[in-house]
Amino acid sequence: CSSMRTVTIYPTLISNQIEFIIKNSNSELIFVENQEQLLKVKEVFNQCDDLKYIVVMDDSCKNETDYIINFVTLLDKGKAFTQNCDYNFEEMVNSIDENDVLTIIYTSGTTGVPKGVVLTHKNLLSNVDATLKVADFTSDETFLSFLPLSHVLERMGGHYTAFSVGATIYYA
Repeated sequence: CSSMRTVTIYPTLISNQIEFIIKNSNSELIFVENQEQLLKVKEVFNQCDDLKYIVVMDDSCKNETDYIINFVTLLDKGKAFTQNCDYNFEEMVNSIDENDVLTIIYTSGTTGVPKGVVLTHKNLLSNVDATLKVADFTSDETFLSFLPLSHVLERMGGHYTAFSVGATIYYA
C-alpha cells in the first residue's frame, strides 16, 4: 500500500503532456471526468506501459472494455472484492509511514514539460496541522472546492484539511 499515491492532471493539458505525466509517474489507473478527457487518454494509452485501467467518472462510457470502465462499475467491483477477500482497511491505514509518498503534483505545463513535485504524507499533513492551529474547522464545515485538484493549495486546503476534520466538500 505504501506504493499507492495520487497524481493529478490539469484537464486543459493535451495528449502528449498527459502521456508524459502518466509515464513519469508510473500510473496504473486514471480517472477521467468525461468523454473529452477519455479521448485524450485513449490517444496515448498504448504508449503508457504501466497504465492498465481508465475509469470514466460521469459513467458516459457506452462500451466498457477490460480496461475502460464507468465509475459505477468500479464501485460494483470494489463491493464484490471486499466481500471475497481478507482485506483489512485499518491494517492498510496503519501500515502507512509519514515518509511514504502521498501525491505527485505536476506543474501546469504552461512553461514547458510539466514538473512533478513529490510530496510525502508528512509534507502535506504538516501544513494541514498548521492550518488547524489557526483555523477552527469542525466536521460541520462545508468546503467549496473551486481550484483544480491538480493545484497544491486546493489539495492541501480544500481537500486534505477538509478530510482531516470530516467536513463536507462540494466541487464547483
